[in-house]
Amino acid sequence: MRKADANLDRFWVAVDSHFEKKTGVAQYGVIQECLKDSSEMYRSAPWANSPISSNKPTKTNEYEFQSIPDQLHDKTAQITGAFDKMAVVERVKAKTRGVPDFVSDGIEALTMKPSDVAIETVKHVFAVDKSTHNVFRTLFSVPSEDIGEVSKGTKWVEFKRAMVRIGFSAEKLQGSAWQFTPTTDVGIERGIHFHEPHPDSEINYVIAKRIGRRLRPVYGWCGDTFQLA
Repeated sequence: MRKADANLDRFWVAVDSHFEKKTGVAQYGVIQECLKDSSEMYRSAPWANSPISSNKPTKTNEYEFQSIPDQLHDKTAQITGAFDKMAVVERVKAKTRGVPDFVSDGIEALTMKPSDVAIETVKHVFAVDKSTHNVFRTLFSVPSEDIGEVSKGTKWVEFKRAMVRIGFSAEKLQGSAWQFTPTTDVGIERGIHFHEPHPDSEINYVIAKRIGRRLRPVYGWCGDTFQLA
């Protein structure tokens, strides 16, 4: 699914470039107007293996087929002689009922302790300067008591600068598309692309919140992720 997302990204970059080349206008604003009332698009989550589960062993036959040892078989009486079934040496079988000890031990070894879970849920926090802090406060929701301090929009150049300052590279693709790729440890390696607004490169309130809604499911960011240094 994630490979399909990447292929779809490249497809739309080519479509955007072709549209802009033929019409002289980027289709970002047109698509934005058409989709402003639709639900937000989310990326496919990284693949996660299913947790190990212990399956109850299936019931097997009590007796298995065994060839008759030559020393227990009287060939001279093989037509009329009686066969002593109990004289056959039974093969020692491992215990099949219940859950084997080594399986339960393996499950215990894979069980995470509460402290381990807490470590995994700790989010990455960025210590940023004031201008970068203002940009991300514009993209994400903030407490109601601080709403008056948040600007209603920002400039595209300020958004690019903010992404670079937290460890991303900004690469211009075809048309108005830009690719942002992590160059430092931000908790995830995948990149993300956005279209530069046209014609004045202004990120208004609506566009800012949409950018924030795309960043949140990909990187797990929120307003508290960015703190003043």
